Amino acid sequence: MNHGRRSAASAFFNSLLELFVENAGTAARFLPPFLCLGQGAYRVSGVQRMHERPQAAMLDALRELGYRVDSANDRLPAIIHGTGPHHGATCSVRVEESSQFASALLLSERIGRWKVRVTGDNKDELPYVDMTRRLVNDFPWDGGVYDVEPDASGASYFWGSLALAWQREPHHRDACPSQRHAGRPEVSPSRA
Repeated sequence: MNHGRRSAASAFFNSLLELFVENAGTAARFLPPFLCLGQGAYRVSGVQRMHERPQAAMLDALRELGYRVDSANDRLPAIIHGTGPHHGATCSVRVEESSQFASALLLSERIGRWKVRVTGDNKDELPYVDMTRRLVNDFPWDGGVYDVEPDASGASYFWGSLALAWQREPHHRDACPSQRHAGRPEVSPSRA
């Protein structure tokens, strides 16, 4: 028996893993349920603004599932004690503040072997919860292909600003015809 390996593994699982999410609210909300499925203690923290944002609905739901969560004020920083799946555990999560709490729990529900009940009547947030449920139901858990629709919405601002700038200065477009198809959108200048 290799006692050195066992003690190294034991030290690893007994040490605290620091996860600094900086200013990423989505990461701060989706990581905790996932971390519960691991074995060990994980400290999730971020910039000061992240420590002011709500997390109580998520942390309460994780405690209801039987996980230990340490937080001085039900916000970040928080220490999540992962103990693996909790077969048959149930929790309720409110969507008044954010649907991301419910979506995060639902994404880990199958592997965590728990059940999530979503409460609240936030008509703006519930469609996101429904979308998460559809994703979980449609996902090929036994293998296969799952097409992820690309989301270019973040880039659309840059494309739009480029198109507007291009229209204002059409002489630049004509000045170097070899650059016409070098990743630039084709924009026809408006002619009055």
